[in-house]
Amino acid sequence: MAQKRFDRAPNDEKWPACGQWKRVKMFDDTITARLKCPECGCIALLNDHEIAAGGAVTPSVVCPRPDCDYHESGVVLAGWLD
Repeated sequence: MAQKRFDRAPNDEKWPACGQWKRVKMFDDTITARLKCPECGCIALLNDHEIAAGGAVTPSVVCPRPDCDYHESGVVLAGWLD
């Protein structure tokens, strides 16, 4: 399976740019990521996904915007543990 790599947004940026991700600490202290859809720019919160130590995301990522058809398997968050 081909991997779709998303780069980490710079630390001084509050929101990721299209095709980037940002680490988020949830109210219950769990850590997840928000990812900006590379097609429409909508922010997807990955709190219902598993993010492995190497940054691999499961299950596949689907844009939450109803009129966007972005759906990607093999998403990897580059630098997840950095």
